[in-house]
Amino acid sequence: MKAIFLSGLQRIRAIRLPTIYLAISANFLWLLLNTHAEEAQKPISARQIIERLQPLEKSNIDQREIRSLVLKLGNMGDTNALPILKKYSERATLKHSWLVEGAAQVSLAKLGDNEAFQEVMREFSSDDPIVQSDAFKKMGMIGGKKAIKILAGYLGDFKSPKSKTPPPGAGPNGERAQGVLEFFPKAHLAAQALANAVSPRPTQTDPDFYSEDDIKKWSEWWAANKGKYED
Repeated sequence: MKAIFLSGLQRIRAIRLPTIYLAISANFLWLLLNTHAEEAQKPISARQIIERLQPLEKSNIDQREIRSLVLKLGNMGDTNALPILKKYSERATLKHSWLVEGAAQVSLAKLGDNEAFQEVMREFSSDDPIVQSDAFKKMGMIGGKKAIKILAGYLGDFKSPKSKTPPPGAGPNGERAQGVLEFFPKAHLAAQALANAVSPRPTQTDPDFYSEDDIKKWSEWWAANKGKYED
């Protein structure tokens, strides 16, 4: 190794190779690193996400990564993503929000697909309280004026929801699991979903711990702001 020092502010370290002296200045290194940082900050396009999804479909990768990419497509406003989102959405009839299929349904609705939006609306009337509860969550994920108006319409519904007994065979030896699954009233579910769709929120309480007082604050917020959400 041979060090070469130059006058002025720049100091260059040269690395001696058999026939080449490779000199890298500190300024050049800074410029190189800064360029890579700018490249990393560039927004990814819907086309790039779709290209990333195609090889993932053929691998055994954790479905959470696919779900994350599918949700990103819904936030980009690029309708070129509609075909691949429809393909994912149609893979299953039951489309829970934590599954890829549910994420695709949400992204389709965000991109203006009315069929996907109406699917979520029908889930509000499901006899299965798990499906019904999840419909509120998905509507909050969809967001926008239409979804917010629908959710706000349930803020006064405190009727006790249906409970659900675990099915037979839920235990390790085929026995019925003990206990009963209880669900929040629709007013509670609506407030939690609105917390995902509205900013700033009228209450700083964590949505997982909403009380009737928090739901009242959401009702007051809606009374003061509903004019902004009229067609």
